[in-house]
Formats: sequence, C-alpha cells, structure tokens
Amino acid sequence: MIIVLVLVCLHQARSFGAQKEHTRILFVLDASGSMKSKWGNTTRMAAAKKILINLVDSLKDIENVEMALRCYGFQNPVSTHDCKDTKLVVGFHTNNAPAIIKFVKEVNPNGYTPIAYSLTQSANDFPDGNGKNVVILITDGIEECDGDPCTVSKQLQARNIILRPYIVGIGISEEQMKFFECVGKYYLPQNEKDLGQILSNVVSEAVNNTTITVQLLDNQGAPVETDAEMCFTNAKSGKTEYNFYHTMTSDGKPDTFSVDPSVNYNLQVNSEPPVYKKGISLTGAQNNIITLSAPMGYLNVKSSSLNEYYVQCIVKKASDNNIVNVQSINSTARYLTGSYDVDVLVLPKISLKNIKIAQDSTVTLQIPQSGDLEISFPNDIIGQLFVRRNNTLEYVMDINGAGTVRRESLNLQPGNYTLIYRRKDSQSSLDTKDSDFSIISGGSENISLN
Repeated sequence: MIIVLVLVCLHQARSFGAQKEHTRILFVLDASGSMKSKWGNTTRMAAAKKILINLVDSLKDIENVEMALRCYGFQNPVSTHDCKDTKLVVGFHTNNAPAIIKFVKEVNPNGYTPIAYSLTQSANDFPDGNGKNVVILITDGIEECDGDPCTVSKQLQARNIILRPYIVGIGISEEQMKFFECVGKYYLPQNEKDLGQILSNVVSEAVNNTTITVQLLDNQGAPVETDAEMCFTNAKSGKTEYNFYHTMTSDGKPDTFSVDPSVNYNLQVNSEPPVYKKGISLTGAQNNIITLSAPMGYLNVKSSSLNEYYVQCIVKKASDNNIVNVQSINSTARYLTGSYDVDVLVLPKISLKNIKIAQDSTVTLQIPQSGDLEISFPNDIIGQLFVRRNNTLEYVMDINGAGTVRRESLNLQPGNYTLIYRRKDSQSSLDTKDSDFSIISGGSENISLN
C-alpha cells in the first residue's frame, strides 16, 4: 500500500496566476523494505517513484517554489530495526529537480518505516525566512517505530510548519486508512486511472488557493449584509480554525479569503443573534460560496436624562428567555430582523414587548427623562417602594433607612408611587405607614419617613 500525504497547501501555480509568496516543498520518500511488495502489475516502490517523479516534474517550473528530498528506510536493512534511518538527501536550492529525480530513480527499498521520526526531522530541513513550508510524504504503510504521526503532525501545525495533509492510500483498506483519520483528509483510489485523477486533483488543490466567499443575504436574497465577525471551527474537533470580520470590497461584493480545504467547517456569524452553518465541505483549488440569511436592522435606545446615561437594556428574542444583547441607553445596535422584547433597567424597569426590527430600518425607543426622589429618615425604618399602575402596586425596590443612613437619593421614571414602611424597632404590623407621591420628568420630590 502507498500513502501520499500532502502536508501543506501550495500557493497558486504560475499556470493559474502567479503568487509572490515563496513556497518550499519537502518530499519525504519511504524506501522501507515493504516497498518491494507487488501492487497490480508493478511494485509499491515503482509506483511511488513514478508518482514522485511526476510530482517533481509538474512543480519544477513553478515560480517562487523550491524543492528538497528526505528519504527514510534506505540506509540499513530491516533486520537492524533502525528507527532513525532518515536523511535529507537533496537540500533546498533552485534548479535541483534533476538531483531529486536522479536519487529517486536509483534508491532501493531496504529498511524500517519511521514515519513520525522523519516528520519530526523534516522541521529542521527548511531554511529560515518568510514563506510557506510544504511537506509531501509518500509511504506504503503504517508507522513501524512506535511513533505517533498524528501527534507529530499536530505539533508541526502548531508551530506553523505544516497544515493538515491530504492522504492518498494505494492498496490499503478503509479500516487501515482510519489510522490516518486524525492526520487529515484521505482518498482511496480503486485503480491506476482513479489514482492518476486523484493525484491530479490533489496537486491542483495543493498548487492553487482554496478560497471562500461568505454571502450574508438580506430579505430579498441579495448579498449586501456585512460587518460581522465570522468564526470557522473544525466540525470534528470543535477547534477554532479562523476568525474573519466580514468585509465588502470596493465594488460592493463580499470579500474572498484563503483557507485550508482539508477541513470540514462549522461557521458562526456573530450577528445579534448569531447565525450558523454546519458541516461545510470545501472543493479544493476553487472559490467556494457560502450563503446565510442574515437580514439586519437597527435598534436605537434614547434618553435625554444624564441619569440614564449608563443604564443598560436587556434585549431578547420575543417570547424567548435567552439574552441576545445588553445594549446601553443612548446607543444604536444592529439585530437580525424580527420581534424582540426589551427590558430597560431604569427604576422602575420598563418592559417593552414585540419590538419589530425591519431590514435597513431603525426602531427608536425614547426613554422618558427621570425625576429625583429625596428620602429622609428621622427614624430607623424598613419598607418597600411600589409604582401604581392600573390600580395595582408593582414592586420597585426595598427601602432601608437605619444606622448612619439618614438620606437616600433615587432616580425614578415618571409615575405615581407608594412607599409602604414601618419603624424598624416596631413589633406591630399596625405601625405600618404609607406615603403616596408622584414623579415628573426632570422634577424633584422630597419625603420624610417618620
């Protein structure tokens, strides 16, 4: 069986439009003893050589690309169990394709299969400098030296040395290929023609950028919504892969950006509330268009009172207890179109139901200017403040005047109020008293609780 792992996406080839960023490609070739085995009408090694030579030949004329070759399992026989039999045989420099091809033609399969160790050593093969580092591993099987290619691959990814691999398995079962599931995206060709097509697609995907355009649609299906953070997570692991802020180009179209095509993604667009798209599978080497319905409008909450300047509003979807946003008074926020309930955290709380937000429109909520209430406490008291609405007392807050607390200032919304209290040291409910008063916008009221 032969596995081909393309461990980083290449930049776009010259035939598809040149890329300026420098790309370094390291081939890692398995020359272990098992590569002598038959595969169809040839051997695994002969097939691997053909694959590698074709890859090198197809890449040698791409501008701003350098190649190198590491080989393992060729220096010592299987009997030595040499798990460090790996070597950089052709280093990075320009015009070295003939040297790589010459070595590939002459090398013979011999020893063990130290995949993880070879990948670890490959990190040292790349020269310093800006650019994209690529590893392409060609092997016929499973790790023989107790290494963990999955862990090594993740470590190299974390150090920005490689991305996830493409894996092409030749003469290997679906069950065996699951060993590489944690490493990346794999393919199982059924015949030589299938293999050629898959490798062609993999190389095309490698040398061309895979891009995404996210279209946020309004109510008419036009991709005109924008200015929202987009979080792409790995659909399998849940790991955050990319964060982008949705942007429109100068000609009014959604921006396009490059991503790793070997991952299946979940997308969360952080509008208010968020919108989601799950299980996104990309087609490599082309632009992928993702559409989500996200029509938006605006909510403006205003008050002319300085006392309400730092007051917050709790915004929920209508008839839903989940909080969508906490919005400040005297601010404007954007929401998906629909109906919302808004609780304005003034005293007493204002609850507004079924506020309808329409596309490209602004709903303005005008909060009345509050008034001032001064309460003095000649004696220690305990009580509660109520607002009178529709002949009903609605609780506002507790009132406690004791010890050193002899005066309290409150900002209250306009309305009619009742304060019910008694002296703190009283042991009789008959000592209960009440005080009725009214608050007007911008007005002031003073009461003394004897």
